[in-house]
Amino acid sequence: MSDAVVNTGEVIEGNDWFLTYRLVRADGVYVARDDIDADGAGGTDWLTVKAYQLGTSAAVAEEPAYSATVNNAAANIDNHLMIATDSGTLLTDGFWGGVDDTGYNFFYRVPYGAWMKGGNRYRIEFKADLTAAATDSAHGAVSYGSVSWASIIYVKSMTSIG
Repeated sequence: MSDAVVNTGEVIEGNDWFLTYRLVRADGVYVARDDIDADGAGGTDWLTVKAYQLGTSAAVAEEPAYSATVNNAAANIDNHLMIATDSGTLLTDGFWGGVDDTGYNFFYRVPYGAWMKGGNRYRIEFKADLTAAATDSAHGAVSYGSVSWASIIYVKSMTSIG
């Protein structure tokens, strides 16, 4: 889960989107690199990202305008996003923008593309599959499962200065 299931924001047309979140496992611990097998040993896609254009009635289009998957190899993670290196590390830098004093552990950059039209709203959905598991003598290893969350982004039209 994340602390905020749906965040909203805006970006000026022609710019990348920089999104930060605070992700929490089912047991209340902040998600860390170890939870996603960041060394790439699993070799699978662990993060799915999809952006849908929202209509005036806020319905989500059936086909995503943007989609990406990130496998759990460290190089892929570093090119697209940041996950805190351990569960105690949260950042409160400029990307967090003073939201609160606790900070974030997940950062994702959506690169600008022609699909990002000024004046439109988009719902960007994330799903991360955690490889970490809780283990005890009564139950064995129980996976923390998936974490899903979303943001709604408004793309402000760029205007020329005349």
